[in-house]
Amino acid sequence: MKRYLALVIFWLSASVSFAQGPAISKYYHFVAENPIKATIDLVVQGTNAQGWIYIDDYKGFKQTYQVVGSFNNLTKDVSLKLSNETKSIIFNGLLKSKGRVEGTFSGRVEASSLQLALEEDYPLGSVSINTISSNESRSLFNMKNSPIASFSILYPELGDEVNTQSKSMIANCIRKIFSDSINASVNPKAFIQQITARYFQDYFDMNREAYNPEFSTATFSWEKKYGFEVGRNDGGVLCLGFSTYAFTGGAHGMQVNTVQNFDLVTGKSIELQNIIDTARFNQLTEILTLKLKKDLNLKLEDSLQNHGYFTNSITPTTNVWMLQDGLLFVYNPYEIAPYSFGRTQIFVGYDQVKHLLAETAVVKKVCNCLE
Repeated sequence: MKRYLALVIFWLSASVSFAQGPAISKYYHFVAENPIKATIDLVVQGTNAQGWIYIDDYKGFKQTYQVVGSFNNLTKDVSLKLSNETKSIIFNGLLKSKGRVEGTFSGRVEASSLQLALEEDYPLGSVSINTISSNESRSLFNMKNSPIASFSILYPELGDEVNTQSKSMIANCIRKIFSDSINASVNPKAFIQQITARYFQDYFDMNREAYNPEFSTATFSWEKKYGFEVGRNDGGVLCLGFSTYAFTGGAHGMQVNTVQNFDLVTGKSIELQNIIDTARFNQLTEILTLKLKKDLNLKLEDSLQNHGYFTNSITPTTNVWMLQDGLLFVYNPYEIAPYSFGRTQIFVGYDQVKHLLAETAVVKKVCNCLE
């Protein structure tokens, strides 16, 4: 009995915190005018990089590439590939001092590789972003082989290129994505401390009494990761994508992607109904359904349900990237397909939905096809 009580006291003693050193976190908005117009929006976290590349070729053809890759903090080498492929390296570059990247771009539209030199710049209609990161792990008990919870976050703080009111409105919207607490601090670092403390408190409250040493450590271990990427940052439009991965035991974790688009002048969110006439959503459903079938190499008469999807008709989601050349609709696992399918993305060019566009001022700002 004494041994049992001693063990219980040992279990309930203070947990051990492992505050890991901050990884290199930076957002870059690189632009070039020669030999072609190019933009790279890149978020670097540690050795990982993700973002978007926009290319205007010699004929004025716009091409968008969603990319992921690696960054070497010692050599400053950047290597980017298409996010939906494993081997297609489309940009190899070297990050120079004073915000400059030089490298070779090999896209699908261009006949040959191009040597590009891009400068980090935030002209009128764009905004710099300070990336604030935190990475911490805490053990459930102060004991060997204790279950552990880890929490990491990459948080965007807008620069002063936008007016104070717009910056505040956008910041409020971003905080709600990470936490719905009405008492959240407006200071980014204090806000991160708040949601970190709440996460670990929830972990301890839910697992300390339920802990059973006969089960595996993984059963009582948690993990949560927050990240973001920038899909567009020009012409007064800012497109941000947020990813949340959570594992609280069970067969697998769950990742949710949330896309939010902003008008940098007014600070207001740009929603799908600001772009597409809501009375024409049925027509958009037809376009999305046909586009997904085309992406899957299916025939028009084929059933999506026979290929694992929950429905034969893909209705528009409000989770949409409003990019330079089109709309990218993002469906999270379980929305239209099983978890094993991962997220589903459907891209529709503005030229395909011209007849569906709403008659609003924001359309002219977002849709380059109307220029």
